[in-house]
Amino acid sequence: MEMDISHPSDSTLVLNIRGRFDAYMVDKVKSSWQSRPDIKNIVVDLSETTFIDSMGLATLISGLKEARRRGGILLVANPAEMVQVILGLTAMDRALTIVPTVEEALSQVTDV
Repeated sequence: MEMDISHPSDSTLVLNIRGRFDAYMVDKVKSSWQSRPDIKNIVVDLSETTFIDSMGLATLISGLKEARRRGGILLVANPAEMVQVILGLTAMDRALTIVPTVEEALSQVTDV
């Protein structure tokens, strides 16, 4: 499990989560936006995520709520096939905005 973090703008954060997005990643993922009060938009690239558990799903919802509280959005980009299945089975695909690419996600963010 690894994560790359980039900041295409002062208020936008892109997380690329590789491997498993589970309880072991939660603190690292949450701290990426909690430590930056200037971040309002979060893009989570799940193209290289092989599995997501309930803690990972809860973290996405936490990020969505935080982004909205700050006046921004959270977008999930290009979830891998297994992650798409899990998002569908849990109906999280209805709660989250899922886009095909990080580039498309960034085009929906107003400050990039």
